[in-house]
Amino acid sequence: NGANPVSATATDAAGNISSAGTQTLTIDTTLPDAPTVTSAALSNSTTPTLTGAAETGSTVTVTIGGATYTTTATNGSWSLNLATATPTSGSLSLNPNGTNAVSATATDAAGNTSSAGTQTLTIDTTLPDAPTVTSAALSNSTTPTLTGAAEANATVTVTVGGATYTTTATNGSWSLNLATATPTSGSLSLNPNGTNAVSATATDVAGNTSTAGTQTLTIDTTLPDAPTVTSAALSNSTTPTLTGTAETGSTVTVTVGGATYTTTATNGTWSLNLATATPTAGSLSLNPNGTNAVSATATDASGNVSAPGTQTLTIDTTLPDAPTVTTALTNSTTPTLTGTAEANATVTVTVGGATYTTTASGTGAWSLDLATATPTAGSLSLDPNGANPVAATATDAAGNVSSPATHTLTVDTTPPTASVLFDDDSIDAIEQSSTAFTISGGEAGAAFTWTITSAGGGQVSGSGVMSGPTAQVGGLDLSGLGDGTLTLTLALTDPAGNASLPFTATTQKLTATVDKPAPVAPPPVATVDGATVTGAVTTNGDGSRTTTVTIEASTGTRVEDTSTANPDLADVPVVREQVVDAQTGQVSTRTTLTVSVSTGVAVTATGGAERQTAAQALTGLTGLIAAIEARTDEGTAARSGLTGGGSGFLSVLSAQAQLLVRAIDFTAPGVAAGQAVQTKVTGTTL
Repeated sequence: NGANPVSATATDAAGNISSAGTQTLTIDTTLPDAPTVTSAALSNSTTPTLTGAAETGSTVTVTIGGATYTTTATNGSWSLNLATATPTSGSLSLNPNGTNAVSATATDAAGNTSSAGTQTLTIDTTLPDAPTVTSAALSNSTTPTLTGAAEANATVTVTVGGATYTTTATNGSWSLNLATATPTSGSLSLNPNGTNAVSATATDVAGNTSTAGTQTLTIDTTLPDAPTVTSAALSNSTTPTLTGTAETGSTVTVTVGGATYTTTATNGTWSLNLATATPTAGSLSLNPNGTNAVSATATDASGNVSAPGTQTLTIDTTLPDAPTVTTALTNSTTPTLTGTAEANATVTVTVGGATYTTTASGTGAWSLDLATATPTAGSLSLDPNGANPVAATATDAAGNVSSPATHTLTVDTTPPTASVLFDDDSIDAIEQSSTAFTISGGEAGAAFTWTITSAGGGQVSGSGVMSGPTAQVGGLDLSGLGDGTLTLTLALTDPAGNASLPFTATTQKLTATVDKPAPVAPPPVATVDGATVTGAVTTNGDGSRTTTVTIEASTGTRVEDTSTANPDLADVPVVREQVVDAQTGQVSTRTTLTVSVSTGVAVTATGGAERQTAAQALTGLTGLIAAIEARTDEGTAARSGLTGGGSGFLSVLSAQAQLLVRAIDFTAPGVAAGQAVQTKVTGTTL
């Protein structure tokens, strides 16, 4: 085990001797140390790289999986890549999911071979299960703590909000506090009010990485709306049920009477029965006759707490006064009952075997229409000509019910009867300013309305109440009516509301040489100058009548009446009036207003069926004149004259002047845009 000098000379055949050649022979019999295998004893590779330590310059012989390899230790380290190395003997066959024996010897430069260094190499190629993310998928924190489960001791890589973090699963569980953790890459930027994708993978000790476990993390920092308390703010119960609205699924915390309760809002509504609910804090002590403060907050699934919704709950146990029934006499078998009760109380009425409910107004008035109301119980059967008992109770807003009020409802369905006559058979110029008529056979207390209409145009009307079975209506000024037959129409209404059939009387008025014109009702349907014309006279609610004449738009096939004024137009009279000669009684008909239109133009002419005085026009035609004004160009003299309902020109007419007004509307349904049409309106003064 050391150096030995060696010297050699050569002597040839002639006896010559060379100089000496020398060497130092070192003999080494010491075995090198056994190599070590320092590479990971656990791998997910079926051809891993083995590494270790051995004597520098030694040849390391490695045996694994039935194959033998050699490599050289450099600077005390050796490495063997099983994926690329060629065995000196055998062929590699590793257990891909299990243990494999590794043996390594070192042979130094002197040829000494060490004892073997060994390792048990475990190969694991099985992927761990994907981690789970078990922390709440809904949070009100912008840096929540994420938690989940993964293979024990695995490294969990979590990616969320653009940042990647790593943590270790301890005993199969992992946790990541985003408020304090430092990303391994990226920077955290979460959607503070919306969804955020969370992805987590697990890498086991062997280096196998799982598929990703995911979660959609919703961050909600928006406070829910304050709950409402919709149950009655007035109750007659000392332990009422409170109800209201709140965000669906939220926990509603209600504080009332010194106690706190919790309940859950389902489908946007919540309910709390104070008679059975158990407080989470405090004890209930309500003011039994007065006000009580109610406060409710909503906590949503994210943990956000709303502002409080409040109510003042008033408890009232005082009974309301009994209602009154004021309807006593009616002509209806399904009358409207009326009365008074506590303001806003629910009135329950029983009459004719049926029970109804209605509500008193804010002023305490109530009304019940038996013709349309639906009974809550029973069915209505009134005595149609006799007395019917009525009972009514009032239930106040707190639910307290009054004692009943009783009443008798009398139903009378018999209409009144009477007769009427003018006091004069005929009326001349002197009598026309003070005319009278008499009602006979009537009923005391009956109201009457009357209308006197002249065949010569115009009408007057009035009303009154009979104090006995006979009444005279006198002092009537009929000077504004045209000459001719005067027709008096009268109707009675008894105290029960029964209306009579109309009673009529006639007389003659003859005050002028020529009677005032009387408009002629248009025919329902006629063909005039080749155009189809329809007419109608309707009676309005105030007794007045309206005439409507409609000219349909004609086509190119219209047949012209050659006797008319305009050969190219349809000439249609829209107002025709009768004139009566008071001396001879002869009647003639004249056209007062004609409308002429070209092909394709339709016309509607509408107006009162009778002529009126200027005074009547001022009170009765204001709306019509306003309609004419609306159809007149602004800024024109005609428009100015119509201002104020036409009072400017109507007021200067004489009291005897009579007006006949028509509103004429033109349409052109059969005419192309841009095509010219022709219309003419021709009037004649009578």
